[in-house]
Amino acid sequence: IFIISKSKKKQYIYKLASNNINLNKEQIAKRIVELNLSNYNGKVTASDLSQDGNQCLIKTYNHIFYWEKTEEQDWEDILNNEPSLLNYQGEPKGEAICWSLNGNSFFTTTESKKEEERILYKYLKK
Repeated sequence: IFIISKSKKKQYIYKLASNNINLNKEQIAKRIVELNLSNYNGKVTASDLSQDGNQCLIKTYNHIFYWEKTEEQDWEDILNNEPSLLNYQGEPKGEAICWSLNGNSFFTTTESKKEEERILYKYLKK
């Protein structure tokens, strides 16, 4: 399990081992990465890992960042690398992101109380 802090200046990614979670005990997440997305209005709103676990998306209000790894690589090392920026048309209150099942595209959506303003956007990963 990865947890990302939501801050304008610095973002931290924490890792929580999910194979031995005991719901009756306090769990301690380990900080593994310090991101610096402040040049991109870096308030993180969402993130997702692809079905195969080898592609990561992190979304802010204005950008989508992308990392990819091989089976042999570790996310702790990969997330310290500079991400790629993916094509993204900003949307009002864009708060969510997820991969398609095959990992060739991803979806974003808005947060709104008005049903007509809730739009699902699809992007091809390029």
